[in-house]
Amino acid sequence: MNVYKFLIPAITWHLILFYLLLGRVPAPEVEGNIPFIDKLAHFCVFALLVFLYKWGFQKLNMQANRNINSGFWSIFIGVAFGGISEILQGMFFEYRSGDIADFMANVVGCMVGLFCYNLLRKTYFVKYL
Repeated sequence: MNVYKFLIPAITWHLILFYLLLGRVPAPEVEGNIPFIDKLAHFCVFALLVFLYKWGFQKLNMQANRNINSGFWSIFIGVAFGGISEILQGMFFEYRSGDIADFMANVVGCMVGLFCYNLLRKTYFVKYL
């Protein structure tokens, strides 16, 4: 049995984010003038990324009888990807711009994603998470 299958959702979401953040995908136009909507988007997609990695690493630990520090590696992957993507956007892409506020939204989203996973695991969804 391949225990790495639990990381497929996280890796798939990671690849989608890679395409959206570094590909030639234009930012969608938003009706109205909602302030900081792009920061909210960064926050949400990175919260989901860390949530999925945490879930995958936890399942991997349980199925393969391993002791991976799932919280650390989930946060590390999320923050590293957020930082690298902002640096690449700022340095190499004319159609994108790197922004420290976007990076901070990424980091906060990563922390909240881990917090939400831990909160849900301890309260409602113990047998599912």
